[in-house]
Amino acid sequence: MNMRNVKTMPCFLVFIALGLSILSASAWDFFPLLKTASLMSHDHSLTDAYSQLLRKSQWFLGIIAVLLSPLAFLVENESKRNFFNKQLSDQSFIFIVAFCGVVFTTLIQLIWFENIPHITDASSHLFQAKIFCLGRMTALLPPCHECFFQHNVVMSRLGIWHTKYFPGQALWLALGENIHQTWLMGPLSNGIITGALFLVIRRVYGSSYARWSALLLISSPIFLLLGSSFMSHSTFLMFALLGTLLLFKSLSSNYTFLWLPAGFCWSMAILTRPQDAITALAVIFVLGCFQFRLIIPHFGRKLVFLIIGMSPPIAFLLFWNHAVYGQVIASGYFFDANPSLTPIIKDSLGFSEEFPATQAVINMTWILLRFNKALFGWPASFVFIPLAFATAKHRRHSSWLMASALILVIPYFFFSYYGFEYEARYLLPIIPACILTTVFGISNFYAFLSRRIGQKQAKQMVIMALLLMVLHGLFFYWPCYLAPTYGNHYEETSQALYTEGKELTSGKSLVLVHGESSSAFNYTSGFNYNDPLLEGGTIYARDLPLQYECLKSAFPDRRFYLATPIDSNSTWHIQSLDYLQQNEVTDSTIKDN
Repeated sequence: MNMRNVKTMPCFLVFIALGLSILSASAWDFFPLLKTASLMSHDHSLTDAYSQLLRKSQWFLGIIAVLLSPLAFLVENESKRNFFNKQLSDQSFIFIVAFCGVVFTTLIQLIWFENIPHITDASSHLFQAKIFCLGRMTALLPPCHECFFQHNVVMSRLGIWHTKYFPGQALWLALGENIHQTWLMGPLSNGIITGALFLVIRRVYGSSYARWSALLLISSPIFLLLGSSFMSHSTFLMFALLGTLLLFKSLSSNYTFLWLPAGFCWSMAILTRPQDAITALAVIFVLGCFQFRLIIPHFGRKLVFLIIGMSPPIAFLLFWNHAVYGQVIASGYFFDANPSLTPIIKDSLGFSEEFPATQAVINMTWILLRFNKALFGWPASFVFIPLAFATAKHRRHSSWLMASALILVIPYFFFSYYGFEYEARYLLPIIPACILTTVFGISNFYAFLSRRIGQKQAKQMVIMALLLMVLHGLFFYWPCYLAPTYGNHYEETSQALYTEGKELTSGKSLVLVHGESSSAFNYTSGFNYNDPLLEGGTIYARDLPLQYECLKSAFPDRRFYLATPIDSNSTWHIQSLDYLQQNEVTDSTIKDN
């Protein structure tokens, strides 16, 4: 054996020993995560499916560690390049990485989500985007409105129809809807986020940290899932990062006019998700206080530019509130009242008998555990974060980053709904802080090993450790957990109803979507394709037999069809309801159908 192999042997042995130890523990039925999860459960028990998933995860980790160990011999350890060495120019690097972010998001959106919204929040945003494209703020309340009920869409007693949510996401989607490319907006926002994060971090910490952060970002499952979901979380992060980038650039230059677009971006963030924007702006304000000497020159001019930039989105929000709620300060979350003719999902903010502090702790713990997996798809995505505090070089900045993340998370501690759709979607705004702190931790880990075993061996160890976690994500977390969860008609929604309906229906038609209840989520499969004026060739309504007569009167020129889901909404049985074209619908007909 030559000297190169001898020098590589310690790294090889470390991963062999690690893999065999994990496999031995698994063989002896010792699963620490399983025991921890059981203790955290309210009844100290877990479902068989979740238990098997945790067991399989540990087995996979051990197997991958053993199989990965021979690669230690192939790692190039003669290179004199720095661990964070630049291979491309910054411009080329960020273009490639941002493009990859767009491509990865597009593939998930296309393959798993069929380029359509899958949860009712997202379908509500898309519906409002269609209304905006008509040049309107709201649509008219439809006839037989119960048949067109969709969660998180308001059917107001004022006779109007609109989203429950703030309009920022709908405005963003409307840009794509206008050119019939709505699917593009989510991937595009992820590409912009990647570029903006790189530029923000490079401006403060340098190119190496920015490169690692961008690479970690485009590998993040929760980042890719939310970017492909039509939800508002990614759009908010895009506007917030753009606003932050412009503010940072203005502070390091004499371009005071940059406060105008910065104000516009932050105002759009408010218009999209004010609940996140308030805490994020609080963080920016505190940081600004520590950079006051950079802000004070030409402060009056900067303030004017900021106000001018923020004015259009804020004015639109006030106009929107007045148009849909009759008052300029209002919210579609309706914590105090419900002006909708149909049920609106309401969740409490603050502790109550139904949501005590103990339940809040349990909810937040489970959210953080999910985020720990979904951040990078690693067995433990937080593993490097504590290491960021190990040296004085990174300790102060890591403390600021984690404090900022805590401020952004705190409001959701008091929110009764845990938001498990797309894993831990409420925590998306803290991704930049978690990623940069992780990079600090990796840097400290590398520096620690370098002092003890030399730079070459340290480089091997760090690369092998990262490969172990990345491969565990690729071969376990993505195919064994994410794919079955999100790639199998998530939230009872699929494109199958639309594609099969196009083949089987003809002319102007109305498809009645049958569900297990009058509020079943599978109606989203049809609602996604409704136009707000209900004038399209095919429109979709809930199958409510008691409303048949109303529908027949309201849509006399349409042919009626009944769509019944088969195999968990993957296929649909569509049949013509010819009797609805007759002059009357009898009670016996309703009962028979």
